[in-house]
Order: sequence, then structure tokens, then C-alpha cells
Amino acid sequence: MSKSVKILGKKAIPVWVLVIALVATGAGAAAGTVLAGKVTGEIPIAVSQAILTDAPIWTTILEEPTVQPQQVYMHYDWVYVPLRNFGAVADDNTGFQAAAEMAVGDWAAFNLPLKNASQNDLIALVTLSVPECLEVEVYAPAASVNIGDVVRIGLNTWKVQVLADAEYDPILDCLMFVISVDDTCAPGYYTISGEINQIPY
Repeated sequence: MSKSVKILGKKAIPVWVLVIALVATGAGAAAGTVLAGKVTGEIPIAVSQAILTDAPIWTTILEEPTVQPQQVYMHYDWVYVPLRNFGAVADDNTGFQAAAEMAVGDWAAFNLPLKNASQNDLIALVTLSVPECLEVEVYAPAASVNIGDVVRIGLNTWKVQVLADAEYDPILDCLMFVISVDDTCAPGYYTISGEINQIPY
């Protein structure tokens, strides 16, 4: 027995006629779903990583690092804050830029806060885009509580262990980037860009 429906109390119309009419007007998929008794839809979900950063902070080094940088031999008392400097962070708190006016022989440093917003220890991959005539080394200050091992795995790439942030301190829980200016550099304004990506291991 075929089913029929009444429209506005008028004459009954077979269901199959109604479906054909809906298909012809572009509502076929919706009609099929309704007639089958199903409801479909999409829920927008944004997935973001748990390791976040903030804007770089140009700084002096108050203590000699416990581990000497591998690429550049750093004398911590030479490091100064450039008079003209800039630090910015991306909207998603995973990318950053640090810029400063520097000349041959200069040593400078900036701190990059790292926060682990999860309940588990995580690994971050730090990747930098560095002008050819600058050399950069990265390490964790000795006073940092939540920054673990920092290991260089490429020319401008490091792996960093970031512990769960039970006691996150944006001043101490950071990476320090130490910059030296090669003899081939002309005096000027230099920008270092970087990304922080959470990786499984």
C-alpha cells in the first residue's frame, strides 16, 4: 500500500510524487534523509597543540649556562640587549619573530616562554629561519622548572622536552636563544622567525 500525505488539508498526494518534486528542486538529499528517519549534520571541532609560546623577550644573561652552546662559544658577560629590538607571536601561539639591529661582533639573546597546557610531558620541535650570517644556539636556563632536555638535531632545529605545567612561570620556563653576528654581516636589522610544533617523540 503506497503512502500519501495531505498538503494544507487538500487532496492526498503520494509520497513518491513529493520526493520527485523535492529532488527536482535540489532538496533530494534532505528529503531522503528525512524520509529515512535520520538526522545528519556537522560539528566544527578545532584541534590545537598543547605546547604554546609567547612573544620573544630580548634580555641579558644573568647566569652562566650549565651547558655551553655547541655551535657558538658564548661568553655570557658579552651579551647585551639591542637598543632597537622587536618580538611578536602568532595568533595561535605557535609561531614567533624576533628582530633587532645588530653589527659584526655583537652577541645578543632573547627568551621564548614555553608552556605545556596538558597534563603530560611533551616534546616540542623548534625550527628557526635564520639569516645566513647569524649563528644561533638554544638552551634552557638552569633555573627553569618545566623545560627539560634541549637537543640540537639540525642546523637550526632543536627538540625540547616540556614538562606538564603544574607551576608554569613565564619568566623562568623559557628557552634562551643566543645569537652571534659573523664577520660577513653588514650592520642592520635582522629577523629570526620560528615555529614550535608538538611531536610524538
